[in-house]
Amino acid sequence: MLKFLKKNTSYTPSNEERFVQYYLENNNIKFIAQYRLKNLKNDNSFAYRDVDFFLPRLGIYVEYYGWYNKDKKSREAYDTKTKVYIKNNIPTIVIYPHELGFLDYVFHTKMIKLLKMPKFKNRKSLLLYKLNRYHNDGKPHYIILSLISFVIALYGLVNSKNSPDLYSFIFGTGISCSLYFFYVFIKEIYFVLFKNE
Repeated sequence: MLKFLKKNTSYTPSNEERFVQYYLENNNIKFIAQYRLKNLKNDNSFAYRDVDFFLPRLGIYVEYYGWYNKDKKSREAYDTKTKVYIKNNIPTIVIYPHELGFLDYVFHTKMIKLLKMPKFKNRKSLLLYKLNRYHNDGKPHYIILSLISFVIALYGLVNSKNSPDLYSFIFGTGISCSLYFFYVFIKEIYFVLFKNE
């Protein structure tokens, strides 16, 4: 059985690791940096492995292979690490230096692919990830605008006897805005949950 322990806080991340960390923070993805994995099978070289980031809500690990292109020895060490993770069924997203320029696309694509793999398939984590992404990038406030517009429309309808022209205009505008905002909300949430893959 694997043991999971946090590494001591004396580790200083590289600038690139900080960049990945800022990406996670800016996207409201909770993480634990330098997460230590012990008792890995088929890993005779090390007593433990430190993963750059662990995402506890999703159960996913994120590695940044910063020296992957440095030399042959570094690349082989990273490839060995990847094989150990695969043999231990550790769901990991690996980010390479050349991918930092389009990190959002890379991270999102790899996350969706990982959470849909049969051995890591987790509908709850996939839904949580997609809803979090929608909350950050979408327009969740449109549902509130739709409700406010609907209340304004009801106000116009209730008071239409007092001044039919004015309150009919308020009702018509309110209901039109309410339907528009609701349409945008539904369209975006549908895109994020079902099409944005």
